[in-house]
Amino acid sequence: MPKQATYKSILKIALVCIGAFLCAVTFAQDKPKKIEILNADKAKFDKAFAEDAQRLVGNVKLKHDSVLMFCDSAIIYQKANTLKAFGKVFINQGDTLTLSGDRLNYNGNTKRGEVIGNVVMNDPEINLKTELVEYNGNLSLAYYPVFGTITSKSNSNKL
Repeated sequence: MPKQATYKSILKIALVCIGAFLCAVTFAQDKPKKIEILNADKAKFDKAFAEDAQRLVGNVKLKHDSVLMFCDSAIIYQKANTLKAFGKVFINQGDTLTLSGDRLNYNGNTKRGEVIGNVVMNDPEINLKTELVEYNGNLSLAYYPVFGTITSKSNSNKL
């Protein structure tokens, strides 16, 4: 198979995988679901950030729709239904797709988010490494506006 065709195949697989992840985050509902706190070693309201800001520290586990999010610490703005997560951010959708990075900014109302720093996305077909992934769950659209490397797991080809 020519190299150009191989790169196109890897790119198609990557786009399908990103689309699958985003479809799992996207739900047609009139009222957005709230971001749920499933676990934290410490939690307290911190007016230094905002009146309704809740600071979570240690073994933080969050859920929005069917997506689980883990991190070392987070700040949840309850009225705005948004969060900022820090340190060893890990997102798990189903049994097959994971996304990790250093920081996550997420809006539960718009289903828009960005994972920043040392970003790695894995699924059964590909591995993506970059510094920034932005996504819009309502449009099922994700992109990485900075350099990234996509590696096929089946044949180790890189794009």
